[in-house]
Amino acid sequence: MRRFSVAQVMGIIGALGLGCAALRSGAEVWFQWAYFLTLATLSITLLGALIGTPPRGAWLGFTLFGWGYFVLIFVPAVRSTVGVHLPDTGLLDGLAERCHQLPSRPSGAMPYASDKIGDFFLYNRQLSYVDPNNAVIDAYYKARRSHTERVHYSQGTCYLLACWTAGVIGAVIGRALARPPGPAETSTR
Repeated sequence: MRRFSVAQVMGIIGALGLGCAALRSGAEVWFQWAYFLTLATLSITLLGALIGTPPRGAWLGFTLFGWGYFVLIFVPAVRSTVGVHLPDTGLLDGLAERCHQLPSRPSGAMPYASDKIGDFFLYNRQLSYVDPNNAVIDAYYKARRSHTERVHYSQGTCYLLACWTAGVIGAVIGRALARPPGPAETSTR
């Protein structure tokens, strides 16, 4: 059985900690960095699979599983047909929504009706349209928009973390299935 060094375990825990911070934050900048690092890692593993030293099973496994999951989730044509039916889609979406609590409705405001422009509220027993002059309701809508954005970026971060997880699973499987290099392969390098 493979033994991990202290530095490797610390790196794994650090990566998990950064992933959890990005998930909890829901900020666009965390999602952008996670997206960039995922694409960079997948590209590096592709290079390792193509030109790395034998055995390349771990490189190839990470590349196939990581890029495969990435395509299933982030390519719109594939996601709309296949990605929405993956078993982890509901789980990851639910996790992202649980990380961010929906803002509560202002006291005294009850939803009354909606139209294409906005919502009407019963506020202090008067029917009022949501407009910039009503600061309480306007603050509520700003909080709802902010909540929706945070959930959206957290969902993207969840999918990127799942992409990394798929890559690691692929690397473990690839390493287990890879044959050791023969004498002819090791002597040429």
